[in-house]
Amino acid sequence: MADKDYGLPSFVNYGSLQRQPPNTNLTAQTNFVFVLPKVPNSVYFCTSVTIPGMSCPSISIKTGRGLAVKTPSSEVTHGDLVFTYLINEDMSNYDELMTWFRTMTSFRDFNGLANYRNFMSEEGQLVILSNKKNPMARFHFRGLFPSNLSGVTFNSADPEANSLIATCTMQFTYYTIESLV
Repeated sequence: MADKDYGLPSFVNYGSLQRQPPNTNLTAQTNFVFVLPKVPNSVYFCTSVTIPGMSCPSISIKTGRGLAVKTPSSEVTHGDLVFTYLINEDMSNYDELMTWFRTMTSFRDFNGLANYRNFMSEEGQLVILSNKKNPMARFHFRGLFPSNLSGVTFNSADPEANSLIATCTMQFTYYTIESLV
């Protein structure tokens, strides 16, 4: 008696054991290291990093016979890289990012456009760690520069001595993911 395929393709594996991925460990949101050599004090106190999403708009091609055919466009856009960090006592890590802002624009030196490439060539890395704190993947961000630095609010009416937190939004050209296993 011949086995029936019930219309399923031959490459479909049957049973949950045959479909199980090789690694079933989940990533913990605390297992990361953010590396940005231009501002080492800021990333030392880093508490969170948001990996930006990506989008690809579609193009509708009218066929003239009912439904339009949708295809991906040739443009991929991504969001911003955002990281949050604790501000240290002497505010030197906040000043690091302020200095980067001032050097990438003509803040004081209106002829400083010759240094334009110095801030655009910055690279950063986000290393994702396993549950045993071993490197698993690395995100390479190219062409990083800060586009927004949050303000700092001092509040003497706060009943708890909370640490000051700042958020930096960064623009970049592109990013890649590298597996380290």
